[in-house]
Amino acid sequence: NVFGVGVTLISKGTIVAPCSGNSDTVRPRTAIGWDDYGNVYLATTTMGRDWLDGGAGGYRVGGSTVHQMADWLHDLGATNAVSLDGGGSTTMYAKLAGTYHRVDLPDGVWVRAIPVGVAITSR
Repeated sequence: NVFGVGVTLISKGTIVAPCSGNSDTVRPRTAIGWDDYGNVYLATTTMGRDWLDGGAGGYRVGGSTVHQMADWLHDLGATNAVSLDGGGSTTMYAKLAGTYHRVDLPDGVWVRAIPVGVAITSR
């Protein structure tokens, strides 16, 4: 493993997302899927409100459920998928006009320090 993997969402073409814990809670989430042809699908639902928790960091609410992520990846063609770390660990940046900007919340809003990330670049 090169990063933390959560629950399995899709296995061999069948959605197997769990119905326990906070799986039905709408939260920022990130998931990665793949198909039998080597295509990779990255899904993130990052829009949400920013909440501070007494200065010890923070967390965000809003986004999607685990089942919505599984459905979207399945609809895209993923035959296997897993969830990744979510909540405040889900942050999205995009290169806009030559500069990286945060696109899930405004630039300058709190960002959780995380040791790993997933980057998508052109070949």
